[in-house]
Amino acid sequence: MRTYLRASYKAVIMAFLSFCSCSYLPEGSPSLDYEETADYIVLISSNPDNSKAGIIFYPGGLVDPHAYISVLEDFVVTDNRTIIILKVTSNLAIWNSQKASKLLKQFPNIEQWVLGGHSLGGSTACIDLFENPDQFDGLFLMAAYSVNDLSDRDIPVLSITGSEDGVLFCRINYFSTIFHQIP
Repeated sequence: MRTYLRASYKAVIMAFLSFCSCSYLPEGSPSLDYEETADYIVLISSNPDNSKAGIIFYPGGLVDPHAYISVLEDFVVTDNRTIIILKVTSNLAIWNSQKASKLLKQFPNIEQWVLGGHSLGGSTACIDLFENPDQFDGLFLMAAYSVNDLSDRDIPVLSITGSEDGVLFCRINYFSTIFHQIP
């Protein structure tokens, strides 16, 4: 009887967990191809336009890289761009600060690259850009800032922050002194 009860409890728990779990994987679009390796996730249009800049994305600290798929897949589908979401050690991009620049050779058909990231991933993207200034043609930051002075770089930068960001703006004086470090 105890074995039966244990099996029943396990079945109920497994059913509950599978019902409550979420998947970050794309739900499927005929115009989106998805490839995953141990190092990255590639989102590719079924009709990629390699004349457009590819995008390499560093995820935020402790954020599963799959969480960004649904946010970024519209750029692939509507603009036919290739997007690479990096997988990083322990979900902390800082441990792999030059992973994007080392990955470019694996995609020789794309000549221009925009580098970016969210939070810690954005700061890590800035480190990669600082160390490899000639490899990237643009930078975007989502709730992130650079710890290195990039103001002498001649590349376009898009920085997106939220007005209620309690982490990034917790020390507004500190933020205002480092914000001038991006072009």
